[in-house]
Amino acid sequence: MKRISFLIAVLILCLLNVQAQRIIALQNGSKVFFHQNIDTIMAHSESGDTIYLPGYTYNKNLNISKKLTIYGTGHYPDSTAATNPTRIYGTLMLSTAASGSTFEGISLEGDISMPAGNTFNNFIFSRMKFNNLNMGYINQPSTLLMFNECVIVGYIFGSINVTNVVFEKCIIQGVIQSFENVTLINHCILLTNGIVNYSGWSASNFYHCNGIEANSNVIVGNYVNYPNTCTFKNNLIVAAPGLIFPNQGNIESQAFAGIFENIITGKEYTFDYENDYHLKLTSAGIGAGFDNTDTGIYGTEYPFKINPSNPHVSVLNNATEVKNGKLKVDVTVEAQSR
Repeated sequence: MKRISFLIAVLILCLLNVQAQRIIALQNGSKVFFHQNIDTIMAHSESGDTIYLPGYTYNKNLNISKKLTIYGTGHYPDSTAATNPTRIYGTLMLSTAASGSTFEGISLEGDISMPAGNTFNNFIFSRMKFNNLNMGYINQPSTLLMFNECVIVGYIFGSINVTNVVFEKCIIQGVIQSFENVTLINHCILLTNGIVNYSGWSASNFYHCNGIEANSNVIVGNYVNYPNTCTFKNNLIVAAPGLIFPNQGNIESQAFAGIFENIITGKEYTFDYENDYHLKLTSAGIGAGFDNTDTGIYGTEYPFKINPSNPHVSVLNNATEVKNGKLKVDVTVEAQSR
């Protein structure tokens, strides 16, 4: 019964999206509540609820103080042509009570705020786009922050208080620095090239990092710090850093031009939706990952996907004329669970 109610809610939401881009759905068990105001939705939500955001731009902070699952429509242009992307031009404000929450398919144009005094455990961020990720002000022991199939165009700043941070199948444009505990970076693409300056300070990738395990990534920068307190295995690397961890399967000194299928000239070290980050069939990264799949985001048993896993409108064709008293509307609903 719950499954039937969920599918009905999805279909209603799809039809409502055709007519009004601001409709939000809140699912609580078999009950579904619709409203245009996100604050009203948050006020009605309970811990464990699921919220479906439409393709819309929210110019405000979003305060999460409950365990919620929140889906957007995605951020890739070719998968949001019918719905528009879900964007938040504000801060995603999290608290201890929000631990266990999942966020998917949202472009966060602001920051994630994790105020001092809170602990942050078991958060999952999937198929999202971020600017910066700053965990430096987390001053309480926190663990298990998962970033899966995300695009991060700014810097990633860690904290000594956070353990078990995982970046998997992410495209990371900014530098990764100041991670002092167990952090996994698997099957990602690291685009940073050179020393990056942010508000008066500068750093290269992996600056001031200890305990990172980086496996099966594509690391394209020529200026990267490789600490001997971190582990690098089966990575495809453009530079020839003379890694101090021999026999770990790393492939160095790779020409950038021989790695990816198609990269726009001038966008080699900048994320762009039109870049094709699949490996060329002739790339040394094919099958070179620690799990015997390709290095980069299209490795693993379940390669990188752009669509959120929840059903959403991917194609909308409105008829231009009425026939037999009916106006035909073709709607295609898709989801990519893996």
